[in-house]
Parts: sequence; structure tokens; C-alpha cells
Amino acid sequence: MALPKLPKVKQEQYNVIPKKRRIEESKLLFSFELLDFSVEYYNCNGMCDKGIKNCFEKLRDYSRLTVDEIHAGQGTIRFHQIRKEDVKEWPAYLEHNEQLEESFYQISFGSSKGRAHGIIIENKFYIIWLDPHHYLYHDSRYGPRKGFKELERCCNPRDEIIRTYESRIKALEERNHEYLKLLEEVTRPDI
Repeated sequence: MALPKLPKVKQEQYNVIPKKRRIEESKLLFSFELLDFSVEYYNCNGMCDKGIKNCFEKLRDYSRLTVDEIHAGQGTIRFHQIRKEDVKEWPAYLEHNEQLEESFYQISFGSSKGRAHGIIIENKFYIIWLDPHHYLYHDSRYGPRKGFKELERCCNPRDEIIRTYESRIKALEERNHEYLKLLEEVTRPDI
């Protein structure tokens, strides 16, 4: 009895080790692990809905680029290192991690639309501060810096409008009830 013929093994399937990509060729990732809202100048409270939407759209667009492309400043990207001697404020996280000082960067959300400050390690950008008004490099020609306190409630105007309408509805329901009583008295047959 003859043995069946064995299929030939394709060399390229088993002998090729996949080429490892350089970190610089990897897509940029964003992390919010180190996001710090404790500094009143660097948070979202001063951003309108459109500003927050723009911020996330830019982060989405930037995450399509490689680390090399971000560093090269392709297109209109404003991305640069932040040096401690150039600014008045420094994140507390970096005060305790001196080896990361050279990794502190800023990336723009567009002209006059704010920035994110953070550290870049390999292909991950850890956002530490959101800077909607460009206060890290503040220019006094634009007036004093204005800190943004945490809001007690984010929906104050909406809640007030709802309370106003609820009050009007209740008053109209009471008037309607009075009119129904009057109508019933007037239209009741005399017996």
C-alpha cells in the first residue's frame, strides 16, 4: 500500500519573522490616566460645547498619525516640547519625575482653540492639562488669566428653565380646573 503524497511546505509561511515596527512608526495614542483638574486654569470648565467637541475631534484626527508625523508637524499641527525654564507653572506629576521633563509637550486643537499638555512616552501621549485659553504661555495683552472653578451643577440654566415651565404648567392647570368648574355650573340643567 502506497502512502499518500505529502503537500509541500511553503517556505515563506514558516521562516519569516514579522518585521517589528519602530515606535516612531506607530500611531499616536492618547491616555487620560494623568489628567489633572486640580489647577483652576487647566480644565474643561472654561470650554463651551463646541470647544470640547473640537478638542475630541482633534485628538481623534491626531490618533490617525504616527509619532514621526506628529513630531514633524505635518500640515497645521502645532506640537512642541515645553521646557521648564520657559513657563511659570509646572505639573506636580513632573516635579517628582525629573526624568520625564524632556518628554513634556504641547499639542494644539487649532488656532485659538486650546491645547493639551502632557508627556509622550513611546507612542502614548499622557494628557496632564487641558489649556483652553493658552494660559501656560499667557500673553498679558489678552488680559489677566481667569481661573475656572468647578461648577456646582452643570445644568443650572436648563434646570431653571424647566422649573419655570413646570410652574407655568401648574398655574395653567389650576386655571383650567377653575374654568371647568365654572363651565359645569353654567351648563348644569336646572332641576
